[in-house]
Amino acid sequence: MPSVGHKLLSGSALRVINFATQILVAFFLSPFIIHTLGDRLYGFWTIVGVFIGYYGLLDFGLTLAVNRHIAGALGSGDDQKIKQVYNTAVPIFLGIGCVALFVTVIIVFISPWIMTNPEEIPLFRKVILILGFNMALSFLARIFIGTLHAQMNFHIVSLVQIAALIFRTALIVLALNAGYKILALAWISFFTASASNMLYWYYARKKLPALRFEKKSFNRDIASTLFSYSFFIMISQVANQLRFHIDAFVIASFLSLSAVTHYSIASTLIFYFNQLLGTVMSVFNPLFSRQEVEKTHEEIKETVFFATRISVAISTFIGFGMVAWGSPFIERWMGEDYLDAYPCLVVLVLSVLSFLWQTPAHSFLYATSKHQFLALLNLIEGITNLFLSLVLVRYYGIFGVALGTFFSLSLSKIIVFPIYFARMSLFPYYEYMKNLFLYIAKCCLSLIIPYIITSFFISADYFYLVIVGLLSVSFYSLGSWLILLDKTDRKYFTNAFLSILGKV
Repeated sequence: MPSVGHKLLSGSALRVINFATQILVAFFLSPFIIHTLGDRLYGFWTIVGVFIGYYGLLDFGLTLAVNRHIAGALGSGDDQKIKQVYNTAVPIFLGIGCVALFVTVIIVFISPWIMTNPEEIPLFRKVILILGFNMALSFLARIFIGTLHAQMNFHIVSLVQIAALIFRTALIVLALNAGYKILALAWISFFTASASNMLYWYYARKKLPALRFEKKSFNRDIASTLFSYSFFIMISQVANQLRFHIDAFVIASFLSLSAVTHYSIASTLIFYFNQLLGTVMSVFNPLFSRQEVEKTHEEIKETVFFATRISVAISTFIGFGMVAWGSPFIERWMGEDYLDAYPCLVVLVLSVLSFLWQTPAHSFLYATSKHQFLALLNLIEGITNLFLSLVLVRYYGIFGVALGTFFSLSLSKIIVFPIYFARMSLFPYYEYMKNLFLYIAKCCLSLIIPYIITSFFISADYFYLVIVGLLSVSFYSLGSWLILLDKTDRKYFTNAFLSILGKV
């Protein structure tokens, strides 16, 4: 049976490959879609995507709740608890799917109040019906994804996502080249998601045969526990929508759909930045849950600091790359007309770094059910972001919207969050902050050579961007390996890598 280190490293590696594939696809596909559809129609598609994203709030945080409780049951070897959690979650998610369908019907009826252009209403209704039905079906699949994550079978989820991405991309290119537009994109999303959901169900059942639906196994106490845990997750999900996904609506309301497209250049890059760190670091969530059940405080402490070193190393380098190479990259990628997105990108990078550096601390709080205040803090950040964006967009346009995110997020994560984390984790505040800033300083020291390389050779040319990127990541990786990681870290990575190769 693969070791925990094997699962963590292979899972993280495949997730990185998955996101690298997504970024590569976005790199080639985004300019193609934008120039094929045009700024306004692409802005329309962006708004629809954000709208559908709000369906995720119907999850109520139950996916993470199921993940957390199945991981705990696996850690204690309680097969009966696994069966009860699964059989309790299935009818709940079926009910949520029905609610999603009901919400879709309501949106279709009120669409004249949502779309200001009457000519776009019929298209909006069709797209919402297709994607809304798709979201309704996807809720049940979340149980299977959560189950696979709880077992740390991250590689299965990543492989399914990679296959779906490749298939979806091929269909999009064929459809747009054939002259089809947004409606075809919606149908493609529906069919590829349906195929993925069936694969999640198959592998979840295969890896955990105890997953058999039995109506009599529904447990009201477990349902209550899931909802009590997920309530604050839901608040955090609402907060995330206000922090990162409300900006498009603000821009569309005060500026234009074309401005949404320009801002989306920066927000899309930040989205991938957030998702990459969240995906890589989430492999620690089930480990935290198991360690809590086993009451291994010292192991938890070691895991948190180890994960923080990794999180700081990755986020610092990517943040540096976005700031140092963002302007020439956008100029070459999208064209000079879209360079107004670069100042927004810089501000958004500075906004999320304070959060991404501390991703493991957030994961620990959620994995150990100590996230209640954190959810409320995130909600305050989201409301503050909405208020500041509504004010600043009037004076500074899309840059003002980015500033709203910066002011609402950075101060909270730098000042308030570390205090709360120290109290809830029993980590001494001074020790946590000292180590966090030490890791950041070491990573900045590792960036000296990449900065010098960038200063001399960066250009709005793919060849120079690739060369500078490869040289920078090589020198930065070497510096981080020698400066940031200690002997135990290096030995851990070496053994896990050899385990994957079958050498140990």
